[in-house]
Amino acid sequence: MPRFTPAEKERIRERLLGSGYDRFLAHGLEDTSIADLTADAGIATGTFYSFFDSKADLLAAVLRREAARIHDDLEATLDAHEDDPETAVRRFLERASAAIVENPLFRRTVTRSDRERLQAALSAEEFEDTKDRKLSLLVPYIEAWQERDLVVDGDPETIGAAVLYAAYLPLHRAEFGAEQYPRIRDLLFEWIATSVTT
Repeated sequence: MPRFTPAEKERIRERLLGSGYDRFLAHGLEDTSIADLTADAGIATGTFYSFFDSKADLLAAVLRREAARIHDDLEATLDAHEDDPETAVRRFLERASAAIVENPLFRRTVTRSDRERLQAALSAEEFEDTKDRKLSLLVPYIEAWQERDLVVDGDPETIGAAVLYAAYLPLHRAEFGAEQYPRIRDLLFEWIATSVTT
């Protein structure tokens, strides 16, 4: 394998991440080959394994990067409404739930085979860390709002977890039907936003 400088390694990794995003979105994990990915990145096929253990490992890295972008968006949403917790919670729920159904890569990777391979590439610790990162985003706002008597008393982590889990409602949208789901979502988000504020 050729030797790469740290800067070259970073450029190659970024090219693999970019190629992975495009190809996984267009073709899914199963129909994307390592040869396709390495051709896009301008490296030999065997060199791929110096950067990622498998295609699923690359997909996990691509999804982590997407999740980080969403995290930044959610943080900006909370910052924009830090003096109005009811609006902040409602907008947070809207943005977090929309990311599940609107992000094209997240939608593309919900096939059973892709999901199983992805779970194999992500450790149990990483799944826990993802949840903890989301919770750590909300908890400081909840604590600050509680100090100002703007949200109900109670364990900030419990309140944050309740808000987070409501954001996963889109995963069940097929159970409600296309016509009823938006009404249920809006009502639930309204209930949560008004019930946590004083």
